[in-house]
Amino acid sequence: MFIIDFFAMMNKMKNKTTTPAPELNSEGLPIEYYDIVDHNDKPLGYTADFDEARRRGLWRRGVHVIIYTEDGKIVMQKRTANLILYPGEIEVSVGGGVNAGETPAMAAVREVKEELGLDISGYKLNFIGRSRYNHQLKNNGTHRIIDYNFAVCVPEPALQFNPSPLETAKVFLLTRRQLRRAIAMHRVKHIGRMVPKYSTWRKLLDAVPAVRK
Repeated sequence: MFIIDFFAMMNKMKNKTTTPAPELNSEGLPIEYYDIVDHNDKPLGYTADFDEARRRGLWRRGVHVIIYTEDGKIVMQKRTANLILYPGEIEVSVGGGVNAGETPAMAAVREVKEELGLDISGYKLNFIGRSRYNHQLKNNGTHRIIDYNFAVCVPEPALQFNPSPLETAKVFLLTRRQLRRAIAMHRVKHIGRMVPKYSTWRKLLDAVPAVRK
């Protein structure tokens, strides 16, 4: 009986499939593929990963989500130093790419979960328009993206963060006034420089209702 059980166990171990480690891009993140579009956001019928899109200067879709509280505080994050795009810089809440076959709204919810560990699927996601970004990178390549911008209000007690150590170095809150000043100064005092998407940050900030005291 022992011998039969032993060989049965060995066969199970031999036949058991192991999940291979995901392939990583040049930022050390799992490779994701994006639907490539033209500068008018028309799909071109093929996909590319982050490195190819950057190297060839291909247009793709992205998202930005501004998360704010009922009293007007805004979630901010500082990016980790290992990222190719704007390492160590600060962005408003969350941004990322729209994966192939994914809607921008789906990408918005996923990116918030991946970067901040925060589930916003139970809150109303308000679409506030698109913005186009075309930027030559210092480390070669071109970042061309059409961002779908969203705003979502989350009660402050529900802001329970579990940020990704691969993407997010710090999460903090700013008031509307503090963020407006940071955009004007291109930096958050004592924390670092802002990602240079200033027109997008202004558009996102305008979506946050002013709180009357």
